[in-house]
Amino acid sequence: MTMQPLDLDATAAFAERMLGILNGGALSLMISIGHRAGLFDVMSRLEFATSNAIAREAGLQERYVREWLGAMTTGGIFLYESASGLYELPPEHALLLTGHTASNAAPMSQILTHFGTQFISADQTMA
Repeated sequence: MTMQPLDLDATAAFAERMLGILNGGALSLMISIGHRAGLFDVMSRLEFATSNAIAREAGLQERYVREWLGAMTTGGIFLYESASGLYELPPEHALLLTGHTASNAAPMSQILTHFGTQFISADQTMA
């Protein structure tokens, strides 16, 4: 078999795709945490709020809520206004992340955690 020269454009494109896959997976896990902690439902009631207000309403520690909000903001789920320190869950996003309806996609994010535990179990039995 002859070695083909590397196509650096194809390598860069695949690297970008891999980064998107990894970022999406991490964001999905953060969505799962927010769903289980009720943070999306809290934000749908508050509209605009600081991390302190969100943590207080959810009964959680502010530091962890703030870190989670950072991931949600970086991932384009929440909006953040630095001057006021207010976070917003846009209603278009809330529609797909809150409530007990078929349109709530947040529960599906938990499948990654489930897959992870199953693959770890399978990996241990394959050894």
